[in-house]
Amino acid sequence: MCRNNFLPTLAQMLIWNNQMIGEFLLLITGCLGLLITTILLFHRRTNSLVNFYLLFILLYVSIFSLLKSSYHLGIQEFINQTTFGYKRLSLFMFPSLFLYFNRIITDTSKWNVADMLHYVVPVLFFMTVQILEALGYLSSVVIGIFYIFYFFFILFYLLLSIRLYQGSFLSKHPYGKHVSITGRSAKNWILFLLVINTMLCVRVFVIICMDLYHGTLSGFENGIWLWATIITAIFVKLLISPEILFGSKALQKRLKMNLEKTNKIIVLDVWRLEKPTEFNNKQDELLSVKVHKSLIDKIQAIEGVVLNKKLFRNSNFDIHMLAMEVKLPKSHLTFIFKYHCELFFPEFKKMLQIRDAESLIDQGFLKENTIDSLSVTVGFSSYNPFYTAFKKHTGFSPQNYVKQ
Repeated sequence: MCRNNFLPTLAQMLIWNNQMIGEFLLLITGCLGLLITTILLFHRRTNSLVNFYLLFILLYVSIFSLLKSSYHLGIQEFINQTTFGYKRLSLFMFPSLFLYFNRIITDTSKWNVADMLHYVVPVLFFMTVQILEALGYLSSVVIGIFYIFYFFFILFYLLLSIRLYQGSFLSKHPYGKHVSITGRSAKNWILFLLVINTMLCVRVFVIICMDLYHGTLSGFENGIWLWATIITAIFVKLLISPEILFGSKALQKRLKMNLEKTNKIIVLDVWRLEKPTEFNNKQDELLSVKVHKSLIDKIQAIEGVVLNKKLFRNSNFDIHMLAMEVKLPKSHLTFIFKYHCELFFPEFKKMLQIRDAESLIDQGFLKENTIDSLSVTVGFSSYNPFYTAFKKHTGFSPQNYVKQ
């Protein structure tokens, strides 16, 4: 008899311990999230990877984690998950994540009123649940229907985000602002968020299935440790990625340090080292064997010339001049920029020029010179093309960049 009573007690203790571990992890996650959100907020003007939508998502997740964990751990007893219905605001995260991707990929910095249409359904959902709860009509059947709606809503925005990613980053030569700034790092960041979003969607689906099977309504409380782990992964990713946390200036500093240490590495983050599997013509397919055999050496030669000699400061600098400098056939360079670089040569040159301009600004070039002089120094023939390229690659006009 005692043994029969002991087993359920042991199971309850294990469940309680898992819940407590999850709550402690949530508490740490919330504190870490507020710290990182504050850092992003202070660097938002010079960080093109940060916009209102990302800040909203991180701030909501941080506050939610803090409020929930502090209540269940007994740190505070005033605000629980039903207070103000703040838990239901999680529905706003998923269109926000899609809009975050969209604004970066489409190089949109201005506020778009049409974006607010994505929040109509979450607002109606939130108000409906609040009203039904106040009137006492929030039965288990109604909650079950809301559960299913919740899942299909986040699945819809997950699919939209994946489609946007495929159309922008998996095409042969994506030209989003995102790629031109941080290349592979940015793509990996977007892909990472998509994986996180997918995991959250799967978690919701599993919980709904379990609740429907057992005939209970857990309120998505099951597997809270998994939620905490997933959210913690986001903040850890930000901590170990200075180019995302602090913006392009941090990336420039890291690239400069790498270049000073050795010329034996690939510094720029726009290269594709994998061997292409599809070619536009037979000639390219035959040439790939020669190019890929010593691809890294060729890329290092390109970087050594353009970064050390700063040939891009010559407005007439073209791929033919580069071929003569690196002593490679022009056909090899054309192939490399076609199949192994995320940017065609003209865009590659502009990227180098804008990074050079950022570096000069940070060194105080504009204290004694004008922006027109800066544009000519880095290799542009006039101010207008410099302005357009600068805003595309940094997300800011030269004047606004200087003010930061």
